[in-house]
Amino acid sequence: MVLIGIEVLEMKKKILFVHHGVGVGGAPISMIKTIKHLDAGKYDVEVLLLKNSNLTNLLEKENINYSIIDHPFYKNFYQFYPHIVPSYFKWYQIFKIFIFSFWWVLSRYFFSKKILSKFDADIIHLNSSVLSDFLYASSLKSKVVIHIREPIASGYFGLRRAFFKNQIKKYSDQIIAISSDNKKRLGLIDKTEVVYNFIEVDENRVNHIESATRKVLYLGGVDEAKGFFTVVDSLKYLNNDIKIIFCGNYNTTIKQGMINKIRLKLSPSQQRVHKALSILNSDNRVVIVGMINNVSEMLDATDILISPFTKEHFARPIIEAFARGRTAIGSDVEGMDEIIDHKIDGLIVKKDSAFELATSINFLINNPDLSSEMGERGRCKVIEKFSFKNVMQIEKIYDELLSSNIKVDEKC
Repeated sequence: MVLIGIEVLEMKKKILFVHHGVGVGGAPISMIKTIKHLDAGKYDVEVLLLKNSNLTNLLEKENINYSIIDHPFYKNFYQFYPHIVPSYFKWYQIFKIFIFSFWWVLSRYFFSKKILSKFDADIIHLNSSVLSDFLYASSLKSKVVIHIREPIASGYFGLRRAFFKNQIKKYSDQIIAISSDNKKRLGLIDKTEVVYNFIEVDENRVNHIESATRKVLYLGGVDEAKGFFTVVDSLKYLNNDIKIIFCGNYNTTIKQGMINKIRLKLSPSQQRVHKALSILNSDNRVVIVGMINNVSEMLDATDILISPFTKEHFARPIIEAFARGRTAIGSDVEGMDEIIDHKIDGLIVKKDSAFELATSINFLINNPDLSSEMGERGRCKVIEKFSFKNVMQIEKIYDELLSSNIKVDEKC
């Protein structure tokens, strides 16, 4: 006779989310939305933050239990190894690569085990591809889920990709990819399930903007991978009645002093950023807003969203725009066609092409009815493909992992 302890089935299962970064971006928002829609009767959830940031305000607002790592290494030194496509190193940044690798080794082999030893969890859910240094320590404690939110960079010779892929294969029990493109490129097909990011569809949205000036929203800050320089270069081709709203981080102040001035002269990337910001500051069609927490309100106040990425990256802002009935323009990086159906609910332009981006913006602004129709099709797509029913997929993954933990006792 086979019996399964009833008390095991009735106990809530403990899920520990580990989150890597600071600020309120796509990864933490998706994590919070997932937690809020998980079955509270089945799961007891806690979030472990590697860094303190204003994300804690949002967690408190949503009544989500969290803790912050209180360890000198993580507080004062550690930064996660950015081994993903949107974060890339230049050849002259070899010292920075060494530092990131050194921190990864210390975290992987020493400190992560000490941190996780303080937690009890049935499942540890690593909230990003970059948390590979926590895989081994997590596997010693519980079942491990890693969320692949960005494709892993191949590096110059493919060694970096092979190494991190091996870590994920060896120490994770389940991989969640946010797109089929990410799943395909990771290459661990049998271990990976696609669960698209999800978002609310709010009926209380602004359907039409009454304004003589048409507004376009860009959310990427000065990030080259998100198309910042393409947007800046597109200004010279844009119609005069269009304003570009720039949101994100534009705090690039260079400290005074001879050493900092020399550092600026020796940094081609910093020079490029400062030149671009000078262009923005001199163009009356540009409005720099900076960091925002009210993306939905900003989308309601604009006509279209642009995400002209130069590197492969899941464009959460596009599905946010669709949810508000706004159309979007993306670039032809791999995976973008999973989000935008070209000429159906948005436009896809050639990456790095400022002229094509500007031409597409001008076209949609000059055809507001068509733009609105595309936005409504995008909204229908969100309901069908990017809604909170996707949380049920995550619950199914948890339940399958947890079922393999239940001990079966044979008794006469």
